Amino acid sequence: TTQTANFGPARFNLGSRLHLLTGARWTRWEADEYRWNQWSPDSAPITLSQSQRYSEITPYLGFTSDLPVPYMAYVSYTNIFQPQMYKTRDWNMTGPAYGHNYEAGIKASYLEGRLNGSFAVFQTNQKDVAEYAGFDAARNESWYEMLDGTRTRGFELELAGEVSPGWNLFLGYTYRVSKDNAGRKVQTTQPEQMLKASTTYRLPGALRDLVIGGGMRWQSRTRAVGYYGEQSAAVEQQPYALFDLMAQYDLGRQTQLQLNVRNLADKRYYRAMGFYNSVYYGEGRTTLVTLTHRF
Repeated sequence: TTQTANFGPARFNLGSRLHLLTGARWTRWEADEYRWNQWSPDSAPITLSQSQRYSEITPYLGFTSDLPVPYMAYVSYTNIFQPQMYKTRDWNMTGPAYGHNYEAGIKASYLEGRLNGSFAVFQTNQKDVAEYAGFDAARNESWYEMLDGTRTRGFELELAGEVSPGWNLFLGYTYRVSKDNAGRKVQTTQPEQMLKASTTYRLPGALRDLVIGGGMRWQSRTRAVGYYGEQSAAVEQQPYALFDLMAQYDLGRQTQLQLNVRNLADKRYYRAMGFYNSVYYGEGRTTLVTLTHRF
């Protein structure tokens, strides 16, 4: 697979408070599928099965408006070109998905720019999206159906920055739901809700060289349908949360010693579902010690 892209942006001031941002991305995408002929001794061991060549221009258009301090509003639109490499029921390559993305939101800056917040709503309309549909035991291969249309709607909230001297905070929440033209939920291997929170604090006084922190990552339920031969079953993952801890000590102006512990509770969870009838577990508790020196 080879992908080449070029992007050109432009910005125009339409007034003292209104600004136009526009641009376009040119993408050239090439993919070849090779088949291993292990059961055909009279054939070449590896042959070219299928090829795809696509060239697409995706424009972008956005407006920003400076509202009374500390707020700024924006709206944006962009085309979607998403290459895919899956097989349909007749064992042809699926081709790319196309669509449109719309977004509108408000951004704000507080505490003299040290703390930033944002709220955005979005909608994504796509066609020719590949959705996992079944498994052919005779070919030992999965196949996908092309959805005539999907619509994803959602919103995002984010707050990040320095709340007070030495104390940094990040909060982020995302909600999204995807449905096809019949109202059936699709892309259920992705969570509808995600919440992330993290904080760090530099201790005062004699302990000012020490920074401590922690974080939490939570997601809602996910579901995948797996096929093998004539057997089929849904794989579900209930909502789960992962917790992390960190500590950093300044050994000097250019040297830091840092400790990171991820998945503190050693939670067992799937990091991927529904790929070739498989699930993949995420990392258990991991501890990393890093010594950094800047020259």
